Amino acid sequence: MRTIVYLLFLVLIFSACKNDSGKDSYTDIADFKSVHEDGYVGDVQCMQCHKTAFKEWKKSDHDLAMKIANDSTVLGDFNDLRTTLDGVSYFFSKKNSNFSVHIKEIDGSEQEYIISYTFGVHPLQQYLIDFENGKKQLLRVTWDAVEKKWYHQYAGDKMDPHDWMHWTESSQNWNTMYAECHSTNLKKNYNHQDDSFKTTYSSINVSCESCHGPGEKHVLWATNSNEEDGVANAYILKGNSQFNQLNMCAACHSRRAKLTENYAPGQYFEDQYLLQVLDTVNYHGDGQIKNEDYVYGSFIQSKMFHNDVKCTDCHNPHTLKLKMQGNNLCMQCHEPKYNEPSHHFHSVDPKSSLCINCHMTGETYMGIDFRRDHSFRVPRPDQSVVYGTPNACIGCHMDKSDTWAANQVKQWYGEKRQEHFSDGMLLSTKSGMTPNERKMLDDYINNLKYPAIARATVIDNLNITSTAQFLPILNSLKDQSPLVRYNALMKFMILNPAERISIASEHIKDTS
Repeated sequence: MRTIVYLLFLVLIFSACKNDSGKDSYTDIADFKSVHEDGYVGDVQCMQCHKTAFKEWKKSDHDLAMKIANDSTVLGDFNDLRTTLDGVSYFFSKKNSNFSVHIKEIDGSEQEYIISYTFGVHPLQQYLIDFENGKKQLLRVTWDAVEKKWYHQYAGDKMDPHDWMHWTESSQNWNTMYAECHSTNLKKNYNHQDDSFKTTYSSINVSCESCHGPGEKHVLWATNSNEEDGVANAYILKGNSQFNQLNMCAACHSRRAKLTENYAPGQYFEDQYLLQVLDTVNYHGDGQIKNEDYVYGSFIQSKMFHNDVKCTDCHNPHTLKLKMQGNNLCMQCHEPKYNEPSHHFHSVDPKSSLCINCHMTGETYMGIDFRRDHSFRVPRPDQSVVYGTPNACIGCHMDKSDTWAANQVKQWYGEKRQEHFSDGMLLSTKSGMTPNERKMLDDYINNLKYPAIARATVIDNLNITSTAQFLPILNSLKDQSPLVRYNALMKFMILNPAERISIASEHIKDTS
């Protein structure tokens, strides 16, 4: 009898739960009225349902992208430490709960500042200081979290306090240069009349809603939808496909110019940003990284990109760490033969046989931050011999020459190298090219087998010296890539105004 009563009790409970979330209490999403600013609900709301993802995200580089300065967030040594770097004297101290730094500049001026926020965590941590008119500035002196010491990112430079690159000036202003990619739902709110900011954000760091978009409608869907709705639209950005995922990541992981006032999650990247082509200031002539490119510009050159590989195929999207260590990560997709000495011709040890040391060389940025090239390219020392580009072989065998490396590759793989888009890019940087070489490049820019960013780069590199050279550029105006179309359109800037108008008027209604 007791068992029957207990079962009846459970039936009543479950019936009550079902009725509670059924048609009677259902609010149609069309009748939804937002109660959160811009629809951002905050991480605590997300954590209630997504505990595993939240736990993985906690203490990640995204979580620690920016924090209020306190005992639990500040890594630097503020224990009455004095140091002088490039002629600038620093005294780091802590007064009550405030972390402060007294600075004597190279011109003799002195001032003490209170640290307001931490910026990043590993391998370095930077610090923000509040200035007047709502400005925040990024202190030049930086904490090396690995070696546990203070250092200057641009070591050796003696920076005048009035120089644009000085940490108190515009180049190191948080509001315009860094904030959008370190906080969630950032609005600069700049007033040009008094040169002031009233910058706001929904979350101080890179939170759930930075990537997945405002969660208010998603919460309503999750807690108040009926069974007929299904999961076709959960009112949240999921990033399941490569296209959608890159749309989420590229906004911050790219070298680009902003086209709109504020970032809109989910909106097509090309409608909000202009991606930097592979110019020889930020990249080597073959497209390898030189200055920091933040990954996206490299990745979309790669075979990985063109075979639909996503960021999350290699990286955990919440911890941001690699899903596997060593060559096991690559062997998720690549045949085991690529992990054998018959392919890499090196001994099987943790360094020389590591895939990334040949196919993902890197550069050190910000003084100590080593980052790998995501164009996943085959080493081409033969190009290095002609054009002076770097190659992985000499990166390790520093006592050898590019010619030696090129000959080694010939011995292993034969005389002929596979065609690669970098051949055309390098040719486009050459001065005094022959008519045949120019014809090759005219064909190149409209050949869809080459990466769009490479074709856009070649267009940008080309000089127009005759009317006939405009014809292949005209074809590029119809390209499927907005980046190609944009760079093609820019070549017509040298025409007179009437001719420019006739070309440009056809593209006013371009989809991007």
